[in-house]
Amino acid sequence: MSVEILDGATIVNFMEDEEAFNVQICDRFSHLDSDHDGRLSYGEMLKELQCLRVLETHFGVDVETDPDELVRVYDSLFVQFDHDLNGTVDLEEFKSETKQMMLAMANGMGFLPVQMVLEEDSFLKKAAEWESAKLVLGIRSWFSLNAIVHPLMRRSELETQSNCMRSYQNSNGELMLCFTILRTDEN
Repeated sequence: MSVEILDGATIVNFMEDEEAFNVQICDRFSHLDSDHDGRLSYGEMLKELQCLRVLETHFGVDVETDPDELVRVYDSLFVQFDHDLNGTVDLEEFKSETKQMMLAMANGMGFLPVQMVLEEDSFLKKAAEWESAKLVLGIRSWFSLNAIVHPLMRRSELETQSNCMRSYQNSNGELMLCFTILRTDEN
């Protein structure tokens, strides 16, 4: 488990990156499909449903739940995934329902950052990691671009550019890291 800060936009943006989202869906589906038949039985899906910990905690503290009630909840969750009611879940059903569940979580969270404890292999953890990777990539791109421009600029021009960049990002409402890089050589 790890503590992450995320909001509804983190989840939505992760799902909108179809390539990244599909990779995670396919990986999870393959992991669950223990007999490799391309369909998830109730038994194969049960371990995924149990990871949701729907009724097992109350504000992070485990509580005793009636086993019959848990079975009813897991049965109804399985039916949510099994759109064609054939007793198994195929990849498209798994993807569709997972997407619906994640959208519901995103809508419930809203767009204010929330600190959460996440399971290491959960889709929410994958969304947080995806967002972090995008942020790091953006910072690296900014440094790469400025590494070409900055050696040609005087210190005052660099400071002006950094200040402009900071106010531009804030006016767009983006949460970004801004760096002021000062040249040490005065040539």
